[in-house]
Amino acid sequence: MTSEESSSTISPFDLLPDEIWLKIFAELSVATICLCRVVSKKWYNLSLDETLWQCYSSRLFEPGPLPPRTSSTLNSWEKFYRLQVNWQKGTATNVISFKAHDTKVIALKLRGNILVTGSNDNSLGVWNIKTGQLEKTIDVGADIICVDFIIHKDVIACGSYYGDFGCELFSLSTGETLGRFTEDQWIGTQCMDMNDEYIILGTFKGIIHVLLWEDGRKVALFHVHTNRVAGVRLLGGNTAMSVSSNGAIDIFNITTNELLHQYILSRTSINICAFDNNVDGRDILCIAPSGAMSHIRWEDLPPSSFSKGEGEDEKIRKIYSRDPIMIYQNNNVPDRVFCAGIDSKYNHGVIGSLVSFPPQGHLLIYPKVNAENVIIGNGIHEFNKIKMSDTAVFNILDIDDERVVAGCTRGWIYCFEFTVDQEKQEKSEKEEIEQVQNGSNSKLIQKYMSPSDNVLVNNTWPNENEEVINEKNLIKDLCSNNCSFKFNSDQEEEGEKKKIEQVQNENEEVTNEERLINDLYSNKIF
Repeated sequence: MTSEESSSTISPFDLLPDEIWLKIFAELSVATICLCRVVSKKWYNLSLDETLWQCYSSRLFEPGPLPPRTSSTLNSWEKFYRLQVNWQKGTATNVISFKAHDTKVIALKLRGNILVTGSNDNSLGVWNIKTGQLEKTIDVGADIICVDFIIHKDVIACGSYYGDFGCELFSLSTGETLGRFTEDQWIGTQCMDMNDEYIILGTFKGIIHVLLWEDGRKVALFHVHTNRVAGVRLLGGNTAMSVSSNGAIDIFNITTNELLHQYILSRTSINICAFDNNVDGRDILCIAPSGAMSHIRWEDLPPSSFSKGEGEDEKIRKIYSRDPIMIYQNNNVPDRVFCAGIDSKYNHGVIGSLVSFPPQGHLLIYPKVNAENVIIGNGIHEFNKIKMSDTAVFNILDIDDERVVAGCTRGWIYCFEFTVDQEKQEKSEKEEIEQVQNGSNSKLIQKYMSPSDNVLVNNTWPNENEEVINEKNLIKDLCSNNCSFKFNSDQEEEGEKKKIEQVQNENEEVTNEERLINDLYSNKIF
């Protein structure tokens, strides 16, 4: 057997079908999968398989079902997995910050890459959140307590607490005034929500106004609360929800002024209320002044509960006629809470808190990985925490699938992104692996090896429970784990051994044949 024949010998591992390899890979940790990428080209391609990363993603949401990938930027299951792990670990991959107002940011709303901010400097700002560029400034002439906007309708709505109006509308593209809603002795606006038809306003005195925003005509007026309205939400075509600071959650019909259902939280006071940003989301996060938080959700009824002739509002009536379920609860949130946001699609929740001394803002992300109901002591559940290096204090925030946007008391905006640039990482990773394997970049090799004796820096395997999020450290992990790239040379060495054994066997056969002839002659058989 020649050396060429031994080097071209097919390994028995190469005979296994890809389906078997994927089942084996599915039992390995993500860190190990990244190490397997440098073994061979076949393993590299298998480690990028979509079904493999879909399997890893499903484990993050157990025992519940795997939610769909709906964002246009989540074009692969590996990217989806890394995004969810970054969320669950509070690892922001990119932070964008810019000065938005001269005074503190009181209101903001994020839809896609468009961010609208409001401040008590009496102005609105329209921003491109990807670039941090100011698109437009609108002078309102009064303080702004809440904002909302609809891109395809080219409209921005803002509410004022101290101003002489309840709501004012502007064009998103031109900034011109479209309309204003006001009444005599107007009591300050607290919150708002809008859809293609209605706009709903909650006030400090517990009064709720519902308007047809295109013509400003009032269609409903509710005195369902005796306390400040903490939040309002439009549901379906003619149904609305309001949350009072006294802990009452009311569902009512806009056209008939009928109270459909009321739910009372165990806590009698609500300081902060955050609704789910998803159109079909039915989640509410309520936080009491004491720091107790409750994340509740109304679940879908089985399809058999609805008849064919029922409309959307009738379905909503049935869904909200039941009590909600508790998704997450914490009776003692650390520090002082200023703002909150939730995204029910992937069960993300973010709370903006303040450390009293020295004053410093934190973002608390829940639930922590595999610790949704784990109490670390004194009734405090564990959070993932994003700390700021300076004294920024978060006053308001909003959230979507991939980022958190927070406004500060000094007028700054911070955008924390959790997604990854998969194409860029794959290209960088592949180039580094090829350079190390070929030995073409001595600086890159020396970077991960001890300069004195070329001994690998670390000799310990990584924790298998630790997921590899940043693949820029892939080569470090490889070198620190004493990975060898002598796969082909090992095959050649084994082939040479087989060749020597074969020659020895052939010589042995010849020797035995000569002995047989000698024995024949010596015994005088002929």
